Amino acid sequence: MDEGSIAMQILSFGNAVNCMHAEPELALKIAQQINDELKKAVDANPTRFRAFAELPFHAPSLAVEELRRCVKELGFVGAMVAGSIGGTGKFLDAPEFDDLLSEFEALDVPLYLHPGIPPESVANAYYDVPGKPAVSTALGAMAWGWHSEVAIHVLRLAASGTLERHPELKIVIGHQGEMLPMMMHRLDGALGLKTTQLTRNIGETLRSQVWVAISGMFSLPITQVTIQTWGVDRVLFANDYPYVDAQRVPAFVAALNDVVGPSDMRKILQTNSESLFKLKA
Repeated sequence: MDEGSIAMQILSFGNAVNCMHAEPELALKIAQQINDELKKAVDANPTRFRAFAELPFHAPSLAVEELRRCVKELGFVGAMVAGSIGGTGKFLDAPEFDDLLSEFEALDVPLYLHPGIPPESVANAYYDVPGKPAVSTALGAMAWGWHSEVAIHVLRLAASGTLERHPELKIVIGHQGEMLPMMMHRLDGALGLKTTQLTRNIGETLRSQVWVAISGMFSLPITQVTIQTWGVDRVLFANDYPYVDAQRVPAFVAALNDVVGPSDMRKILQTNSESLFKLKA
């Protein structure tokens, strides 16, 4: 962090095989153990770390219970979910998750939608390249599938009316918007108000309730597209450590500084995150 000039980092459980793959009661215990360990890490370096909660999202009532504990007792700044719920292809626009999403609103903490392992049926149909196991794995994960799945998740939340039903819900997605910035114009046309029967178009909903993290995708053209389509007030700097080397940060920040003004740079690197997560770096 010091080498990358990073003042504060939000910690999370970084394993795609998570508590949602266990039965509900066991999943809650696993989540509690993970969160207690995250709390120890934060307490060991309280000026440098904050944390996202691990939750048993597939058991919404238990997830509400653990989210309250993490925010009110442990001081966590939000929660993260990896992939579809339990890798089943179910997403948070399903009605059974309404109470959980309402709890995020009541506690005023954001929900980070992170990539995860795609359902086996999806992986087999879309990403299985015969005789190329490494290619198949990459296509279904870090090369394409991860990003497509998060994009579908957040689009379902918007197009189904879930975000409109939960107007105070704050969502974070990574990797420069998971391919959505370049599709915004088409989304507004193809999912117009006559189609969705909502009061806001897709772009307005996304820009109002979704924040976009750079997440180690250190490309100036992509960053400029993200800023132009999403607005600088919704862009967050993120490194995606340990998957991306923190030593790459200074060079990217220096290059970005050549094309983005000082006040906007401060928003991206500091104050947007301070406001969203209620912290002071």
